[in-house]
Amino acid sequence: MLVTIIILAAFGIVMIAMEVILPGGLLGALGALAIGVSLLLTFTVPDLGSIGTQGRLILGGSIIGAAAILLLLWLRYFTKAGFVKKHLLSNEIDGTQSYDRYQDLIDQVGVAETDLRPAGKARIDGKKHDVLAETGSIERGTDVKVVKVEGSKVVVRAYS
Repeated sequence: MLVTIIILAAFGIVMIAMEVILPGGLLGALGALAIGVSLLLTFTVPDLGSIGTQGRLILGGSIIGAAAILLLLWLRYFTKAGFVKKHLLSNEIDGTQSYDRYQDLIDQVGVAETDLRPAGKARIDGKKHDVLAETGSIERGTDVKVVKVEGSKVVVRAYS
């Protein structure tokens, strides 16, 4: 029965950790339930009578402590993993949008990084931007010039 308790606690910790990757509440709820059941079994199963009340308290405290420490370590170091960084937001969002910054792009020249059919990406002023071809399509690698900016929509045409 001790093995069952440890497996339930480990399963609960893993499920709560997975909640960070796949938010929605279900995995976290399953994890909390598994940890709760492992704690309930720790204090109610007669098979653990040989460890006594003090042993049960130590086991229960160990489950809670291990869960807390492992989850804190997971949250602390998970976001620093290289494979995770590219999927997380790196900047804070303050709830306001500034479209004025795109006005500086007018008349600047860049290079189409993808085929623009009519939308795609172009590198302008050293930064990658979502752009829209003014007419038709523009092949990747073609020089483009920003001809118009409407809000956050950057319109370009082939530049020769």
